[in-house]
Amino acid sequence: MKKPDFSSFNPGKRASLGKLLGLSAACLSMPFPAFAQAGKHRDEVARLAAKSTGLDLPIMQRAFARAPFSHSGFTEEVLDEQQQTADVFFTQKLIPKRIDIRDIVWRG
Repeated sequence: MKKPDFSSFNPGKRASLGKLLGLSAACLSMPFPAFAQAGKHRDEVARLAAKSTGLDLPIMQRAFARAPFSHSGFTEEVLDEQQQTADVFFTQKLIPKRIDIRDIVWRG
């Protein structure tokens, strides 16, 4: 079965997903204390994310309710998974250029 080509699927949602990936990248580059503080205000983070991406608030609330917001750092496995997601977004033309996740992760 052929994988769908999301580059032609709902341009508005495609733009929103690109913004969401940018937001995810920004979160990955935050110092851990700020990231943990955001975890204490999940509803506010969800509201801001919904506003900046154009995605529905309930979707963002669910996503941020599941997010770990921990101090544990990023394992190589997590970075590999994030890179795979970024690569798919680029391949499907959801974002305009390739992102190297390891270049934007804060390494305190």
